[in-house]
Amino acid sequence: EMNLLFQIIDLYREVKEEDEDYTLDRFEIYQTDSLRSETQINFTGLYSSTLQRKYREEKQEAHRAKTRENYGFVVGNPPYVRIQNLPEGPARDDYDSYYSAHYNYDLYCLFIERSAEWLDQDGRLGFIISNKFVQSRYGEKLREWIPMNYQPETLIDYGSVDVFRSAKAFPLIFTAKRINKYARERSVDDFVLSNDYRFTFGGID
Repeated sequence: EMNLLFQIIDLYREVKEEDEDYTLDRFEIYQTDSLRSETQINFTGLYSSTLQRKYREEKQEAHRAKTRENYGFVVGNPPYVRIQNLPEGPARDDYDSYYSAHYNYDLYCLFIERSAEWLDQDGRLGFIISNKFVQSRYGEKLREWIPMNYQPETLIDYGSVDVFRSAKAFPLIFTAKRINKYARERSVDDFVLSNDYRFTFGGID
């Protein structure tokens, strides 16, 4: 929360100059696994009833936030984690249930799919992700799934440009509009592109 506040402090000053009565409420930031349904966590006697109550309240708020389905915008930089690097267990089983969970997939693929549930019809998605799903084997199911649920608007491939100081991520900016939110379920074949269709990319050297 403090990190986010530092990033917007200059903007806050500008708004305050225009409106002296403006106040900034606390950000509603929760630590949760957005890809999974709620899991049961048991407290021990080491925690006070006040702490337990506060935790339960925040847990409920986090659950409401991640099960809401009418957001206008979802923006983020989801984690780049290959599934084989995660231990076997309930979390991995939940991840494997996604349509886009294919071969040795990366978790960011699941966030693209999950975000479609959060967005309202015509809502906008804006992600910076790895470009690997565009041509990799693990991206096959995601490439099938995207045109059924999104209208891509921007694909900016940065290639090997060092966007992140500490990692070689081969990033790509992907923006899209949510479509078919309330449409009947359809076959992947209904959305197959013609054989001569090619995506055009805005490369950056």
